Amino acid sequence: MSDKTPLTRQFPDPVPVDPVLDKLSRWVENALGIKAGEDALQKLREYMEKQFNPNIFQFPGAFEWSLSSREERFKIARFLTINETYFFREEPHFYLLLKELLPRFARLNRPLRVCSAACSAGCEAYSLAMLMDHYSRTTAFLDFKIEAFDISQDMIEVAKQGRYTSNTFRDDGNHWKYILDEYLTEKDGEYMVNNKLKEKIHFFPHNIMDGLDQASFDLILFRNALIYFSAESRVKLLDSLTKSLTEGGVLLFGIAETPSVSHPLLRNKNAQGAFYFQKDSTPPSEEDRRNSDRQASDRRDQDRRSTDRRVLNMKASELNFPDRRVQDRRAQERRTLDRRFPDIRSEQAAGTAAPKPQPPPNSEAPGKAGLTVNMKTISALIEQGESLQAAERLLMVLKEPAAGPADLPASGRAAVTEEETIAAVISLLSLEDFAGANLVLSLMEKKPKSAFTKFLRGEYNYHLNKVKEAEAGYKEASSLNSAFWPAFYRMSLLAAGGNRTRYEYKIKKALESIDMGKDMYYECLIGGFSPDYYRRILEKRLSAEV
Repeated sequence: MSDKTPLTRQFPDPVPVDPVLDKLSRWVENALGIKAGEDALQKLREYMEKQFNPNIFQFPGAFEWSLSSREERFKIARFLTINETYFFREEPHFYLLLKELLPRFARLNRPLRVCSAACSAGCEAYSLAMLMDHYSRTTAFLDFKIEAFDISQDMIEVAKQGRYTSNTFRDDGNHWKYILDEYLTEKDGEYMVNNKLKEKIHFFPHNIMDGLDQASFDLILFRNALIYFSAESRVKLLDSLTKSLTEGGVLLFGIAETPSVSHPLLRNKNAQGAFYFQKDSTPPSEEDRRNSDRQASDRRDQDRRSTDRRVLNMKASELNFPDRRVQDRRAQERRTLDRRFPDIRSEQAAGTAAPKPQPPPNSEAPGKAGLTVNMKTISALIEQGESLQAAERLLMVLKEPAAGPADLPASGRAAVTEEETIAAVISLLSLEDFAGANLVLSLMEKKPKSAFTKFLRGEYNYHLNKVKEAEAGYKEASSLNSAFWPAFYRMSLLAAGGNRTRYEYKIKKALESIDMGKDMYYECLIGGFSPDYYRRILEKRLSAEV
């Protein structure tokens, strides 16, 4: 389970109306704590009918017996979650560890116990081990052991092997390349973890709802998995995780999950630009309560921005890992850029143009209606928080009595680029400022028809539960650009639960579009995760339908 996926708002699966799916849903929530969607439940149903008996659900006793096995529960887990993981995910947490927490742990002068809960394929646990071992060798000695578990037996086997592809390296986490190089060996396109590092980690299958040892861990990471659990299960989980911490122990959640966490024994702390929770069993004083309220208010404000800047994984810098395929792709991008912008390149060579780097081929396809924009610039604006500044400038001008959304005054036009305008809408939608998003979208809609405008209007309508209007926006965006895969992806999700043939068709069209537009950096429009991640979702859905 875990280190898993998008925290941006997804199209929810409808509540199961089939009595069998409803029964499965209740069992999954009671046994595993997970609130599963209808697609996942349907896959689980098909698996059980094939594995045991086509009529198993007609016999309650047989149904309960088949699910009583611990091993069978581990097998079932693979139908319920998506295992999105990569090395040094959510960089601010590792800066926090390096600068603040590891020095504190080193002063304890005793062995440390660390837990990577819901560790997926192990990238998080190995990232922790690399950082702690590097710190121990270069700064101050640390004696540590990491317990890493996941409900998926398949993921645990992958983690034990310690063999990974280049897909486990992302822009988010790229700063730590110098540490990765120490512990990974590349061979035939795979990266193998140092055997000595493996000895620091104990991987094992475990259902977190079964609890952990009490007062045993100095540090627990349970990141980007809380979203899978029902509200009732989250309360039990928080209580269990808190009891498993030593006094003064630290608990880390995913960056976007942090604002929703509250427990009387957990004190929220902030250091190195990241929030974390520390166990403190001492009853808080009245002054501590007031400070806590102020910190909570500050945290909500900062998290609104940090969610926009960090959790979407929209770094603009290129990966620098020594992977021949990455180098070949960059060379191809440069050749494509030369063909697409020959005049600009000639001017630069002659010294007649400003020496600014020209964008890679990541904008809308030539000949399509709409704007040509640099998607990498949009990603960078969001990551650096500049999209919010652009949104504030736009809204300040648009809300002036003399100005309406139809026209932006000359001062506003000069101050805000097309990239900033698009990034502003993305940020406003992520912050659920729908009134502001509508104002900026209305401005964009006064200009020539654009796939960006149509898609963002679709996103706006979805957030307001206007599904038909949302689908119309996505459809128009896809008709303007066949490589604009976020629109195709959204339409495939909207088709779920309807006609099966139409659903399969939409998935296949989305897969085709991803193939065409995977190098165009459109992912910043839809959550920031790689096109391969969305491809895997679609392929899993398609395999369940065929």
